[in-house]
Amino acid sequence: LIFSDLVFGYCLKVKWICDYFGLSYEWVDISIIRKEPHFEVSGTQIRSGKIPLMGLGNGRHLEETSAIIT
Repeated sequence: LIFSDLVFGYCLKVKWICDYFGLSYEWVDISIIRKEPHFEVSGTQIRSGKIPLMGLGNGRHLEETSAIIT
């Protein structure tokens, strides 16, 4: 799962990298403009409001574009 907002370029970088390499993912659009920064990944509430965020499926997650694309 990738939680992100398509309005912001740094979030789009993650989408573009996944698309370029043909990686499958589920995109969950989070609107920080509508103040939706709190969401749940693998049963864990994420309150940092940092997006993009990638849920790894094992209870862990990565925040920040550079951490996700490297």
